[in-house]
Amino acid sequence: MKKILFCVLLLFSTVINAQLIRTGNLTTFVDSLLTNLPDSSGDDKNKYVSPNSTDRATFANVLTDIVNSQYSTAHTNAASIGYQLLQYTDNSSSPNKTYYVLLKTGVSTNYWGTFIINQNADRQRLVIQSPHPKYDTYTGAQGFYIFKNVGARAFFLSGTHRCNSNTASTCDGTSTVCTGSSAAFRISDQAHSEESLFQRGTETLSNLISNLIVIQVHGFSKVNDDPDVIISNGTKINPSGTDYVNLIKTNLLVEDNTLTFKIPNVDTDWDRLNGTTNLQGRFINGSGDPCTTAPVSSTGRFVHIEQKKDGLRNPSSDWTKLSNAIANSVALDALPVELTSFTAQQKYSYVTLNFQTAAEVNNYGFEIERSSLSNTHLAKNLQLEAHNWIRIGFLQGHGNSNSPKHYTFEDNNPPAEKLQYRLKQIDFDGKYEYSKTIEVDVAGPANYQLLQNYPNPFNPVTTISYEIPKYEFVSLKIFDLLGKEIATLVNEHKPAGNHTALFKLNPTLASGMYFYQLTAGSFVDTKKLIILK
Repeated sequence: MKKILFCVLLLFSTVINAQLIRTGNLTTFVDSLLTNLPDSSGDDKNKYVSPNSTDRATFANVLTDIVNSQYSTAHTNAASIGYQLLQYTDNSSSPNKTYYVLLKTGVSTNYWGTFIINQNADRQRLVIQSPHPKYDTYTGAQGFYIFKNVGARAFFLSGTHRCNSNTASTCDGTSTVCTGSSAAFRISDQAHSEESLFQRGTETLSNLISNLIVIQVHGFSKVNDDPDVIISNGTKINPSGTDYVNLIKTNLLVEDNTLTFKIPNVDTDWDRLNGTTNLQGRFINGSGDPCTTAPVSSTGRFVHIEQKKDGLRNPSSDWTKLSNAIANSVALDALPVELTSFTAQQKYSYVTLNFQTAAEVNNYGFEIERSSLSNTHLAKNLQLEAHNWIRIGFLQGHGNSNSPKHYTFEDNNPPAEKLQYRLKQIDFDGKYEYSKTIEVDVAGPANYQLLQNYPNPFNPVTTISYEIPKYEFVSLKIFDLLGKEIATLVNEHKPAGNHTALFKLNPTLASGMYFYQLTAGSFVDTKKLIILK
């Protein structure tokens, strides 16, 4: 069934130039991906083929487009390398959260991995990676659990078993994993191939996000005098920046004080599973050629975590230990602008957006963006996006403020359908971040109507009702049978909606039939009223 669904996704992605939209339990979705990863033997063997230079360049562009919210462009370009972009709303959390999932199409043979981006991350600089989900048992699901629970920016999941390919990597390092004796890493081992999308993805995000932090979850079989956990910064060098390795160790001990550790830059005689040939680690630590050259310093922003299985990777209830330790080690992002409320409400023919900030730092202003949600259902829980975000206005910020600031914006004459709105908060240095997304159902415009006055006949007063669909100049007048104007009740601009006007009888008017006439734009209507003395 899974393969059939993916084929449907591919079919529609080739017909319409837009990303795919899906709602469901994202954890269940990732679990299904893990279940179907190609192994290292039988019919699964040698499914992994490295992406060529063009593929890697396209992937980098696609990832850049996603980070920059150019989703339709990303989806279109992804198709050229056998990939697709899912806008996935995870309804297993409250409130629902939206993620962007870049994964292979159902018929694609490019098993390069799955990449999930969280545009509203709590920790925008943090990337969680699971390079060996098929070999290091449970680390794929554990890595995703950590990504989701700590609010990281991205999650990288390998697309096959690390030994899927027989082709050796040309990069430094050896392993006994695939052959039982020391041999070069395989190209299907994403942490040890310079042609992998793990490597290109890490490089791309590092260019887009300053001071990127990469944490990889691994697992090993504990033997002899092995510790429970080996945490490395990818070198045997003390870091120049924040020492995330020691922070995570300290916070893991808070979660479980029975754990034992080895830290290669502290325990310098420890040479097993220390991550020093890991290419993502070498890159983050500043190597100019991660494939063949070890870095000469450590930034501290790469963390390679090897864990025993029982008590950390299994059962899943123990995943909270490492997740909590990471959350307590990598600080939440400081909020340059603290948005405390954001609402949208239709009023007559326009939508009013109201939002408030509690504090502002370096705030240039807010771009207001709108997107239509009038999508066509293609399959169960599956849709195609009909429109991209468009900029509909801008409001100047207050720069720096420690007091509440209120903003109002009117979207005049929006289309009558379900709409989404979001804010793009922009700093003076050009950096920006998006607010949450809110929705509003915009009803169609009211009709022009001149209603019967009540009471009719009347004496001494009657009420005349009318309805207009938009803000415009309105005239409501009373005439006698000869067409002479005897009273003007309304002669001004009025907002869209229902209105009333009172006509009080002038004592000089005789009993009989009269007329009242409404003029609004090109609309004119006349009805009769009767004065009865």
